[in-house]
Amino acid sequence: MSVLSKHIATRAERTVKEVVEDRNVVQFGKGELSIYETRAQANDFALEFNSFALTAMIQGKKIMHLEGYNSFEYFPDELTIVPSHQKMLIDFPEATASNPTRCIALVIDDLLLKSTIESINEQSPRISVEEDWAVDTEKLHFNASKEILGTLTRLASLGQEQDVLSRTVLSELTLRELIVRLMQSQAQHKVSEYLLGKKNISSKFSAVTHFIKENITEKIDIDKLSSLAYMSKANFFKAFKKEFGITPVELITKERIKLAKKNLLDPSASITDVCYASGFNNLSHFFRLFKKHEGITPKLFKHRIPSS
Repeated sequence: MSVLSKHIATRAERTVKEVVEDRNVVQFGKGELSIYETRAQANDFALEFNSFALTAMIQGKKIMHLEGYNSFEYFPDELTIVPSHQKMLIDFPEATASNPTRCIALVIDDLLLKSTIESINEQSPRISVEEDWAVDTEKLHFNASKEILGTLTRLASLGQEQDVLSRTVLSELTLRELIVRLMQSQAQHKVSEYLLGKKNISSKFSAVTHFIKENITEKIDIDKLSSLAYMSKANFFKAFKKEFGITPVELITKERIKLAKKNLLDPSASITDVCYASGFNNLSHFFRLFKKHEGITPKLFKHRIPSS
């Protein structure tokens, strides 16, 4: 079960008016949250937003065709950034009445988006790269962080708030938080792609990320990382988290879990082998962190891998 599906219930069938992308909308002062449900297979459903939007899958599968971008499959707890007036065609290959495909779309007021980014650049400018904070529309589709899913869940809950003043004020604060979380998450994804060898990175943390990449399976000393950044340990932690939304330790753990998932695909590798080959030095610690990140144990993850 996806994170969002735990908090956003499927609507009763008697309330559904459209079979494809039936929409339930909540208006905020500076945004609009729509929950879409599709209960039959369909292709080439056209959709376009008049302002910047962030969408997230709740349940099922879509195939997205955005003009100017490669098509991609869209699954629960993944995000898609949709620039204003971006033309989309959507396929629903698995939707049924008993198992609808569901997603949310959050349209954010352009002035709120602009003012939030300007405020962040004035109060907390980036230190790792010689560029301002901005929402990157180069990569539109990526996995949602738990922080982003948390803000989306809170916005959905605010839609039930009866007090208009509370809903207006709290929704604007949450929308601003979401914009910050989104930019931090994008910065984090760039680092992850660099660590996977998919992307070059130019930043004041490049020596740090390079060292992590080259030593991900070895013991990594945080004092060494802070020295590479020419910062004290305390300042390094603070600056790193400000830039990427997670600490250096959390980033290293996240990348080791990714490596472990890849290593678990090898049918000849034991759980113990995978643990140590992925940079962990304690089996019980590995089990605990893997379950925390993936929701299941390494043993169950390996068991679910289809045999060739």
